Amino acid sequence: MLVYLAVGCSVGGFLLYNYGLRRMASSVAVDILNLVPVFGVIGAVVINGESIRLAQVTGGAIIVAGVALGMIERGGAERRRAGRGPGATTQPDAERRAPTADQEPAARPRA
Repeated sequence: MLVYLAVGCSVGGFLLYNYGLRRMASSVAVDILNLVPVFGVIGAVVINGESIRLAQVTGGAIIVAGVALGMIERGGAERRRAGRGPGATTQPDAERRAPTADQEPAARPRA
């Protein structure tokens, strides 16, 4: 049983977390990581039949609200960057970026 807990929970959890980091932005993964205590309490109630207190419900609601606000704000910022949301600039991303070392800068008019 101890080997299962060491390998299954510790190693397996970190492997799945790293797999998720490769598939999404790290800022989204951190938001999702903040939900671990909420799912821990839900698991304790469902699996072990433990009782839940008002402080736990309040804390869980604050965590879920914070994660939701972070995801909503991040989605709005991505839409603005892509030129689709309120406050978006009219220039596409390629025109706003500075030229890289392998690109020649645009010719400047002489004064």
